[in-house]
Amino acid sequence: MTIPISPLMVGSGTASASAEAIDLMELAARRALSVAGITNSPLDAIIVPAGTWPYGDPGRELARRLGSPSAHTILGQLGISQQELINVGLGMIARGTVGSVLVVGGESRRWAATGAFSDLPGPPDQTLERSDAFLDDLEIASGLVFPAVRSYALIERAVDSRAGLSSAESAHINAELWSSMSAIAAGLSESLIDEPVTADEIATQSPQNRLLAAPYLRLHASQWTVDQAAALLLMSPEVARTSGADPSAAIYPLVALESTSSVPVIQRVDLACWPAMGVLGEVAAAHLGYGMSEIDLVDLYSCFPVAVRIQANELGISIDRPLTVTGGMTFGGGPFNNYVLQATASMAGRLRSGPARSGLVTTVSGLLTKPGLAVWSAAAANRPPLVADLADEAARRTQRTTCSLLPGGAAMTIESSTAWRDGEVPTAAIVGRDAEGHRRLALRRDDASFDRFCSTSGIGEQL
Repeated sequence: MTIPISPLMVGSGTASASAEAIDLMELAARRALSVAGITNSPLDAIIVPAGTWPYGDPGRELARRLGSPSAHTILGQLGISQQELINVGLGMIARGTVGSVLVVGGESRRWAATGAFSDLPGPPDQTLERSDAFLDDLEIASGLVFPAVRSYALIERAVDSRAGLSSAESAHINAELWSSMSAIAAGLSESLIDEPVTADEIATQSPQNRLLAAPYLRLHASQWTVDQAAALLLMSPEVARTSGADPSAAIYPLVALESTSSVPVIQRVDLACWPAMGVLGEVAAAHLGYGMSEIDLVDLYSCFPVAVRIQANELGISIDRPLTVTGGMTFGGGPFNNYVLQATASMAGRLRSGPARSGLVTTVSGLLTKPGLAVWSAAAANRPPLVADLADEAARRTQRTTCSLLPGGAAMTIESSTAWRDGEVPTAAIVGRDAEGHRRLALRRDDASFDRFCSTSGIGEQL
């Protein structure tokens, strides 16, 4: 449903320096205020996504530093979609609860190698808690979700099989896609790299590009050892006017959609699609009157190649066009639970400078678990934005099953697989269906299985 007041983004800012996360968040916030042309306007609320730092209530410290000691502080737990945090801010303004909201987050994992974090005790005024169904206990126990690359590798191979791609063909597509993102990153001042990375470098295993989980290598993965922060300053039109915000800096949300429905990877009947993201794209297109492929600028969440490819497929966007404004999470930087704010701030900057008029930013929460999608515009719309949680429709579209370990001596038909090493211990994880059609997970910790599932997915074969 539409909302009564039309919030707008009056400013945005990013920061990248060797500094503690709270200092980077402050810097990004001050840059957002500067872009907005605001020097003295108290903030009503500050929303922060949880990070790898130990802070209890970073919002309270930011409120103190920014001259808004009475601001309402909100902390989103890990597993809360970053788009959900933006939507919370938009919703608060739309309902008239507050007039201004700062959504800000940051990481300083590189700085943390030599620095000690400040003690910022909590709790915040409000904590947004994730669903208990975010992960399957079997996924956790089997080591499939920590690190996340293992689950994404399973999804990658299922997607490749559905598309009829050989391992070599898939590796080429992923390498070319990632190399094109690196070229964008190389032209941006806050990126991790200064020179583009070739497709051959990305596709070739080496000591610098080691195997993470077949078929993924290090250069396929989000790089989260970064010192980066971003801030979005949201206001009601009235507060923007009375605070003296620069009208030329305003960016307008057209749609801001999410799904809080959670289905763990191994509970999804079809590993090769993401219907929840498709739902968001359909609803966005219906509201806008045009499809996602017609939007000028796009930033698809880019933790791994399959995340980009599966989103593009669900949203009807070609992977032959630029799909990032930041250079992507491998080369531009993927600050853990803050990338969507980075992408949104970067998108806002591009829209302010023109000539593009519209920009799409997507969100991946967890393991293609909870999608988010926002379309921003440099021009005000003639109606309020559509801000919604489409959990019910996403749940209806996503077929679920249960998964258990394959009993000893039993056979199954392989649906997907991956392989990795924990130190010197080889592991192959294989998902499939037994003779009765039940989803099963098998773990093999021997060199022969490791070698087999490094070189081939085995999809359709018997285990």
